[in-house]
Amino acid sequence: MADCSTWAVVPVKSFAEAKSRLSDCLDGQTRKNLVLAMLEDVLVALSQVEQIDKVLMVSSEPQALELASAYGALILQEPIDSGLNAAINKAANHLVQQGVEKMLVLPADIPLISCVEIRKLVELGNTCAGEAPTLALVSDQNADGTNAMLVSPPDLIEFSYGEHSYQLHKLQAQKLVANLFFPDLPSFALDIDTPDDLNSLLLNQHKLRADSRTLSWINQNLRALNPSIDAAKLDTARLDTGKPKEQRL
Repeated sequence: MADCSTWAVVPVKSFAEAKSRLSDCLDGQTRKNLVLAMLEDVLVALSQVEQIDKVLMVSSEPQALELASAYGALILQEPIDSGLNAAINKAANHLVQQGVEKMLVLPADIPLISCVEIRKLVELGNTCAGEAPTLALVSDQNADGTNAMLVSPPDLIEFSYGEHSYQLHKLQAQKLVANLFFPDLPSFALDIDTPDDLNSLLLNQHKLRADSRTLSWINQNLRALNPSIDAAKLDTARLDTGKPKEQRL
């Protein structure tokens, strides 16, 4: 019998592999501290969404799993880092075995994330409870990566995270007999992978909560960043415009 609850899944890769594209401007320890700060902000936001019944972290990274435990998240431990798609597949299969109906996949590196917008995304799935399968996709600021996915049942599609994942997931979606949503949720738009992303984070730090761990990281580290982080060159308009408004197909 299906369980109508919604579980959030947060896959976290090994910190040894994390944010390598920032290595020209951040040393290894500083990158790890950034990853931990963003991850904690995601866990805090999820803890404030009453529609999320359980949070499940999939990772082989001990420090990430320790943080998950501190926030009451469940753990699906990997012996080694098997890659993002394998980790999410593992979580989806686990949820199906548990009879869970809806899975929300969130990355660990979206520091502007808002509990209000997580709630909006989850409620899309709730409006379709008991109907056909449901898939909601939220893109990054370039409409290239997938920065959130709500999927019911959890194994509805083949996960294609990586380069051009949003378009690959969208192509799959359009072949499904399902309720499809492509909402515009700006707090999901920025994920941190490159120096340009750090530029965006710097110029949008006013959108972070006052108690944000990422904001604390900024205050501790940005003054010492490599000169390649040049906020003056960034066009931030794309964070708030250029994506279609919420739609249902």
